[in-house]
Amino acid sequence: MIAPMIERFIATDRAFAKVRRNRQPLART
Repeated sequence: MIAPMIERFIATDRAFAKVRRNRQPLART
C-alpha cells in the first residue's frame, strides 16, 4: 500500500482547507 502518498494527500487537503477557510474559496488542483 502507498501510505506516504495518502499521508501527503491528507496533509495537502488539510492545508487547502485551511487556506480556503482563511481566504476565499479557490479552485482546487
